[in-house]
Amino acid sequence: MTVKKILSAHTLVFFLGCLSSFSLPPYNLIFINFFSYSLFLYLIIYFKENNLSKKNFFFIGFVFGYGYFISSLYWISHSLSFDPQLYFLKPFAILGIPILLSIFYGLSIYCSRYILLSGKKQSWN
Repeated sequence: MTVKKILSAHTLVFFLGCLSSFSLPPYNLIFINFFSYSLFLYLIIYFKENNLSKKNFFFIGFVFGYGYFISSLYWISHSLSFDPQLYFLKPFAILGIPILLSIFYGLSIYCSRYILLSGKKQSWN
């Protein structure tokens, strides 16, 4: 797989994460998750079939989680705007919290690399 295809897949995964955040209130468009998570799973299987490196699996999960959390945790930064003493926390709320939470998505997709398509024997090396 070329770098351009990998970059376009990561961009698509980011927007799928952003799209799946519309299933939360106030929008409550739950049916969007059927499409976004299905396409996300398809891309994970596509990466698995093309034998991409382990770091690409972590990064694809991280990017999906970052897209999801950056678009669904906006309310935290909005709530910090009411007190002028808390303005310095806004960058941490906008960038830091989604990055920290996205690590869990990345780790779960990294571990699913060994479980997905388990018809083949996989080693942990």
